[in-house]
Amino acid sequence: MFVRTLVTLVLSACVLAVSAAPVFADTPTPTPSASPPQTGSPLPPSPRASPSAASATPSAGSPINSPSPSPSDAVSANDASAAAALQAAQDALQATSLLERIQAMGRYLAAELKALDAHRKALDDERATTQARLNTTEAQIADEQRHLDELLRTEYRESRTTPLEELLGSGSFIDGLVHVAQLSELETERREVVAHLTSLQSDLNAERARLDRDAADVSALQDTITAKRDALSVLEARAARLVAAQGQGDAARTRAEVDVVAELADEQARASQELLDVVAKLVPNAVAGQLTWTWPAAGALSQSFGPSALTLEPPLTYRGVTYPHFHPAIDIAAPLFTPVVAAGAGRVSFVGHFSDGAMLVLISHGDGFVTMYAHLDDGFRPPTVHVGDSVAAGQVIGTIGLTGITTGPHLHFEVLQGAVPVDPLTVLPPR
Repeated sequence: MFVRTLVTLVLSACVLAVSAAPVFADTPTPTPSASPPQTGSPLPPSPRASPSAASATPSAGSPINSPSPSPSDAVSANDASAAAALQAAQDALQATSLLERIQAMGRYLAAELKALDAHRKALDDERATTQARLNTTEAQIADEQRHLDELLRTEYRESRTTPLEELLGSGSFIDGLVHVAQLSELETERREVVAHLTSLQSDLNAERARLDRDAADVSALQDTITAKRDALSVLEARAARLVAAQGQGDAARTRAEVDVVAELADEQARASQELLDVVAKLVPNAVAGQLTWTWPAAGALSQSFGPSALTLEPPLTYRGVTYPHFHPAIDIAAPLFTPVVAAGAGRVSFVGHFSDGAMLVLISHGDGFVTMYAHLDDGFRPPTVHVGDSVAAGQVIGTIGLTGITTGPHLHFEVLQGAVPVDPLTVLPPR
């Protein structure tokens, strides 16, 4: 009976509403300044917003480099996949059971994989086109180099005597002038060929650099696809276990649900520890300065900072008190692809995944502050910043997604000072 009550509590606590701030059992829900728009909002105009993105494999501390924008022939495929992803996100919000939520997340991953596969194909096509241009440029360079060699040999032969000697030694004065003019033409042609060769070499270098970038993008994108397929396999296996347990009675179903929740809690705990490890390395390098804070996303506050009844939350000792489940952040519920901005000026310290698969960005600020933005999208609208970038308060750094362990589209926003969690509502301006 206790186990069933626990699962019921977990499931009820997981439900997020789109148009109003959900209530969690352990925390009051402040009245939002405005309800977020519906998840069925218009699709974004292009499949990838920035020149930075195939994600690295979701693993502890794995960095990310974003690829160049998708070619136009991938837009329609990605728009269709984005529509499927939006529907899956809506299904996740409306799910009333753990199985329904996992199945919705599986559909979301499948839609994302379809879009990523289309993007990879477009990148492969782009690489083939670039390689063809590179081959053509190399052939042109070879032709021009042969032409230049011939010009140099001709110039050498014709210039062994001075122009005066040519004039005096020619059969006629006119013949001498013609010969001098030919030498001048040879020199002019040589200069033109050298200029063309220089231009072709510049084009060749640019095409080689583009080919290298495309190769890196394809490699990183393949890592992302592989990681998401692995994640989809895990979701499908969990869903299969829950479906099988449904036919074995209430006790079996409850045990299966508790086991899945425990697995999710373990993944969440590992990710939380990874965050603390990364932040601990960032704090000594923080630069003192005055911070001006801004809200990182529009939307409704769906979970507050503090002790939680949600068993997925890891334990935490806060101000000398150890809590079995503590939410060290605030959650802002908003539709997929809602822009996420830097809460303050700083430098990007991390862009990538933790072991739970969540895409996140870490920004180091002054006075030892570090902010984290989690559950960002990494397929349709990946982060627009790179490690080392300086960002201003309010600058877009990514969009809300459904990566990692999440109950629906929202931003998990965490503030740490000296690696200690700080309630974001104590530093953010009133809304």
